[in-house]
Amino acid sequence: MAIVPTSAKTGEGISTLLIVLTGLVQQYLQDHIRYSDGPGKGVVLEVKNEPGYGVTLDCLLYDGYIKKGDLFVVGSLAGPVETKVRALLRPKALDEMRDPRNKFDSEVTIYAAAGLKILAPNLENVVAGSPFRVVDSSNKLEEIKGEIEAELNAIQIKTEKTGVIIKADALGSLEALVGFLQDNGVKIHKASVGPVTRTDVINAAAIREKDPIQGVVLAFSVKTLKDAQEEAEELAIRIFSNDVIYRLLEEYETYVEKRKAEDTAAALSEIVKPGKFQVLPNYIFHQSNPAIFGVKVLAGEIQSRKTFMRAENGEKVGIIHQIQDKGQSLPSAKKGEEVAVSVKNITIGRQLKEDDTLFIIVPESHVRLLMGKYRDQISGDHKEALREYVQLMRKKTNAWWGA
Repeated sequence: MAIVPTSAKTGEGISTLLIVLTGLVQQYLQDHIRYSDGPGKGVVLEVKNEPGYGVTLDCLLYDGYIKKGDLFVVGSLAGPVETKVRALLRPKALDEMRDPRNKFDSEVTIYAAAGLKILAPNLENVVAGSPFRVVDSSNKLEEIKGEIEAELNAIQIKTEKTGVIIKADALGSLEALVGFLQDNGVKIHKASVGPVTRTDVINAAAIREKDPIQGVVLAFSVKTLKDAQEEAEELAIRIFSNDVIYRLLEEYETYVEKRKAEDTAAALSEIVKPGKFQVLPNYIFHQSNPAIFGVKVLAGEIQSRKTFMRAENGEKVGIIHQIQDKGQSLPSAKKGEEVAVSVKNITIGRQLKEDDTLFIIVPESHVRLLMGKYRDQISGDHKEALREYVQLMRKKTNAWWGA
């Protein structure tokens, strides 16, 4: 048994693990290696646009052989692609590569196992990770197409009506990324291989109309095209890009948490907060027009421009015009604070008495939100004020008020 410490986050130990695996294979599996001297089978490692060559495939041929002029079938996201080998190239040895423009040797036939570059037409839609098969006779073409399509269909990517846009550098990476994100509760609307395009950004913008948090692009080991970057800046679409899957998820989760906190804060700022307060006796500064008097906040908070009522009978008293402390105007006052408030169109002794306990009037729709959706976002003393206010309103109206 061999144990090799590794880290998927930092990459430490991976090279050692590969060396150990190679040694184990040479020691125990060499006699089990099977090689076919037939039509070549391989996998696309990378799709490149090489100057002077056009779109080329960097491949690994792991079985059989391939010849110049061979018909072969390769997978793409659109399905199997049938094409013919125009040229086979292998990289020159380093000591022979004097001219960087002349990096390859042309070959007529290449046998497995080998790395090679294939030049052929109609390769634009091929993606890294796709399988390829050489067709040795025309009557096997449809059979091989079926094999390639079956391998492509084995990569199942379940998508949702709303979700993030996923981009990866290869089919294998895409499958791994999708599985990892879905295991962590991330919904996926569209997943594809290749660089981030302008279309991806536009799709994310459309998703944002339904769900602002999910209208983003997650890019794993791929570049963002220039026009896509410009469109993202124009539409304010976030593109998260990283070469490590775990960090990509961490960046997105941090963004989601921040957006949710901001959205909650914005929503709460529009909701009337519950507040219980009491008139302080001997702190009546002005009887009327406006009435100015001292209060103590007993629970929750009070804010200027908010309507309040008496706890005794649930009657509306007036609107807090202004809150002051030591001559300074305040937007609000919280539990335990003693402040002066001014209220227009009332007279102390008529609509309001000394020692009166008062409540901020909270609309029933706001009460439902505070008791449900935002229950965990308000403090304990806000809940206390809300609970007493709801009990008072249920006595005044009906037993289901606020439910």
